[in-house]
Formats: sequence, C-alpha cells, structure tokens
Amino acid sequence: QGAGSTFLLDTVERIAEELPRGVKALRSMVPGSFLLSADNGHALHPNHPEKCDPTNRPVLNGGILIKYASTQRYATDGLSGAFVKKLCEDAGVPYQVFHNRSDMAGGGTLGSISTSQVAFPLADIGVTELAMHSVFETAGVKDFAYLVKLAETFFA
Repeated sequence: QGAGSTFLLDTVERIAEELPRGVKALRSMVPGSFLLSADNGHALHPNHPEKCDPTNRPVLNGGILIKYASTQRYATDGLSGAFVKKLCEDAGVPYQVFHNRSDMAGGGTLGSISTSQVAFPLADIGVTELAMHSVFETAGVKDFAYLVKLAETFFA
C-alpha cells in the first residue's frame, strides 16, 4: 500500500511478462528507462522570503522546477537533472532549480519512495506554487503549459 509498496515493481513485472524475454528483460530495461516524478514545489513567497534558500529563489511562471535534496527526499541527481534540463531545452521551456534550505527540514516526493523497489533513474520535477497545503494554493498558469510541453517532449 502506498508509494513504498511493490505496486510499481508488480506493474513493470506484469508488463515484462508479455515481452519476448519476459521478466529477465527487466534487468536491461530498468537502467535504460526514466521516471519523472511530477509534483508542485515551493516558490519564493513574498511574505516569507526568509524561508527560501538565499541562492535559490524559484518564482511563479518561471519554468519547470527541478528539485534536489542532499537527503535524497527529492531523488534528482546530477545525471537525471541534466537529462531534464536537456528535455526542457528541447521542449523550448524554461526551468528553475529548487533546493531546500540546508538548515530547515523540507518536504519530499513519492519518487524516491516508489523507486525503493525498482531502481529507475528518476528526477523530481514540478511547478512552483505559494502556500502549499493551504486552502488557497497559488500557481502560475504558464508553468502548467510548460509542464504539458515538457511531458509531450518526454513521451515523443
């Protein structure tokens, strides 16, 4: 149950069972695959700029957010981040980089949890928003259009 379950592994195994080499094909397929974990991320909040990393201030409508965390609560690493940057360039969409402040606990996404059973190369991405988990979350409409263009490029 949940992101830490075997659901992702079970699903890819069922798909692989229908392929000529069966489940044995998974060992060669997984490293050549790529998973985008898309979720929203924090933008620089005008009322609370002190909550944002001083060297890293993503804004609404500034482009796709590529999320990093030294704790791996965001699973993006150097290679997967470079891949997403290239996808953004190919799609003609801007991107921004997000890091949690090192002296504050930050959130995470389901990407790093769901790949605990299957080691897909992974990047955590999203769109920026203000007031996450509040009754009035605010995001930029351009960022959602950028996300659609990125997804179309990724799946093409």
